[in-house]
Amino acid sequence: MADVALLGAYVGDRPTWRNAYHPWRVDSRFKLTGVPTLFRWENDAIKGRLEDHKAHVENKINALLAGN
Repeated sequence: MADVALLGAYVGDRPTWRNAYHPWRVDSRFKLTGVPTLFRWENDAIKGRLEDHKAHVENKINALLAGN
């Protein structure tokens, strides 16, 4: 596995996050629907993602990091 950098991004408190116009929800690159969400980012593009209900499952995280 290549080097991995883990970055965290704060979405705010619950009322802030629930706003349909939250910047992370409306950003065309991310379009977040839940937190946490994990992204595999390569060459300035999202190559994979795990949304809130899968972002804690070890084998899915390993597959995301491996590029599968």
